[in-house]
Amino acid sequence: MKVKAMLRIIGVFCLIISLCATCYSGPVQAKTGKDLRLDSGKTSGKGYSNSTQLITGDNGHVYIVWHDDRNGNSDIYFDYSSDNGVTWQTIDTRLDTGDEPGASDSSDPQLFSDGKGHVYVVWEDRRNGDKDIYFNYSKDNGVTWQKRDIRLDIGDAPGASDSYYPHLSSDGKGHVYVVWVDYRDGLHADSGDSPDVNDIYFNYSKDNGVTWQTSDKKLNVTDRTGFFSPKLCNDGNGYVYVISNYEIPFVWGDIYFNYSKDNGATWQTSDKWLVNYQGEGVSRVPQLSCDSNGHVYVVWKGGMYGDDIYFDYSKDNGATWQTSNIKLDTGGVINYFYSPQLISTDDGHVYVKWTQRRNGSEDTYFNYSSDNGVTWQTSDKKFPLSISSDSQLINDGKGYISVVWSDLRNGNSDIYFNYSVDNGVTWQASDKRLDTGDAMGASDSFDTQLISDGEGHIYTVWKDDRNGGGDIYFNYSMDNGVTWQDSDIRLNTDDAPSVNGSYYPQFCSAGNEHLYVAWNYNPDTHSGIHFNYFFIDKIINVNDFVKVNPITSTYHQTSDTTGCPDGFVGKFSFDVEIKNTSNEQLSDLEIKIIELTGGNVLIVAEGEPGGEGTTMAIPKTGDYSDSELDPGEYVVLPFIVCLKELKPFELLVDVLGKPGD
Repeated sequence: MKVKAMLRIIGVFCLIISLCATCYSGPVQAKTGKDLRLDSGKTSGKGYSNSTQLITGDNGHVYIVWHDDRNGNSDIYFDYSSDNGVTWQTIDTRLDTGDEPGASDSSDPQLFSDGKGHVYVVWEDRRNGDKDIYFNYSKDNGVTWQKRDIRLDIGDAPGASDSYYPHLSSDGKGHVYVVWVDYRDGLHADSGDSPDVNDIYFNYSKDNGVTWQTSDKKLNVTDRTGFFSPKLCNDGNGYVYVISNYEIPFVWGDIYFNYSKDNGATWQTSDKWLVNYQGEGVSRVPQLSCDSNGHVYVVWKGGMYGDDIYFDYSKDNGATWQTSNIKLDTGGVINYFYSPQLISTDDGHVYVKWTQRRNGSEDTYFNYSSDNGVTWQTSDKKFPLSISSDSQLINDGKGYISVVWSDLRNGNSDIYFNYSVDNGVTWQASDKRLDTGDAMGASDSFDTQLISDGEGHIYTVWKDDRNGGGDIYFNYSMDNGVTWQDSDIRLNTDDAPSVNGSYYPQFCSAGNEHLYVAWNYNPDTHSGIHFNYFFIDKIINVNDFVKVNPITSTYHQTSDTTGCPDGFVGKFSFDVEIKNTSNEQLSDLEIKIIELTGGNVLIVAEGEPGGEGTTMAIPKTGDYSDSELDPGEYVVLPFIVCLKELKPFELLVDVLGKPGD
């Protein structure tokens, strides 16, 4: 359909200028920047920067934290961007402010944002002797931090005993939670055959990290040995859940659980141990998930030799659990397997992915439940895989499930992908190779990661050796994984391919068609932090949002052909008023010529005269001087047409732009 406004001009011309309201969806351009070095406060190539964590905040904010040894021993550093990763601070910020730079080791930072301007960081710190747990926070999107960091493991003298493995969470309502393993009443084992003696401790803030409890809380009631890597989950309604694996090496293991129903103020006075096969093997690497409806899920590897996948669940906020664990791997002779991955949704879907060596082949497997973990499939799903632990599962909350992995089917490892559109019930018959820039199996691609923004866009990034050493490559889909780009994209663009090794990529997305990627690079045997960003510049047809009115008083014909190609006989100029008649704010406005008859061409300020397909930006004048055209506002756009002949012609255009704030 064409929406036309016919205008007749006295003289030899009959001008028809029309809006084209066809099915045009607008151009989509994928753009990246030049990669940036973020550990900017040190000389390039001096010291090591490691343990990087990258997350997003609100309104285009991106945050990164790491530890580096520029000053001697390692310190905690932070940087941020407030414009979707385009620019960063010229000097990074040191967060472990309680001692002199480099005086002692501060390491393994954890980073969290509540999406409301608060940014939290927790880490292990040796300033007092043995490791303590320290915390710092910002309440203005990372611009300023506290001059004095806060010690959280306050039940013994500073540095008197080790505290490890802090895990950080927040409910976005002012509550901040930290759990860790603590040795104040225990000891480190002298050998790997003996268990450590330690406990699980917890502290919390209810005012966005400003103040914390004066006494931290020991969570495990029964004294046992061998706690490792505790994890937190909170449901945003006051319930806080903690798990940890507990193990006597080569003898026995269990999964510890406790919960609070008042934002961490009080906890249960009896321990809950989830494993129902005590004395029959070890239990390791538990994963925890929870929803806002009272469901809590835990998955782990366990059994006689730790070679099966077990699952348990609670449907009453952790108060009760099942009398028997559920075994999710459904068949074959199993030799070994790697850490499981657990995902749950508020509508009752639970997904588990793991890597397992079964029947002589190492592959990725998948199982799912559609009823909050009550029942599972009797046959798990196998994805071909030949590299251990290098796979990742995601879901978009709308039924689309995707998995990516490194695969040796062609020789060296390539990146492969598959997806389900029905919550994991069925999958595509053929996998899709994503590292498309070289021949299949010609070089190794690995350390792959995968995310979805929930809006149909799926992104994957990996380390790639196609050029000799490590580079960071990327591919993306805009239709939930159905199609991908024919050519993958190298992100470490600051130097020639493989000049400096780039490795350990990680990335995040805020769901705004922007993707952020950070990685380590290794010039001169030292490591630094580099970053790049990617965004989809999506402009749509906004004809239905505007009214276009040629201004008849501006019509002007001349025999002057300045600026026109040879062979033209004159020019015809006029102005057009473009008014926003919608309730949406419009930005990035431009005109695209769909049809211009008679062999005529349009003079465009940005380039050579053009005909059909030519685009021209709408000048930022009048109501549009702030680059935004609000409802009811208008902007005037001048047109100059080079005439091939002095006869009527038709001009058909689209107005393109981005609606919304």
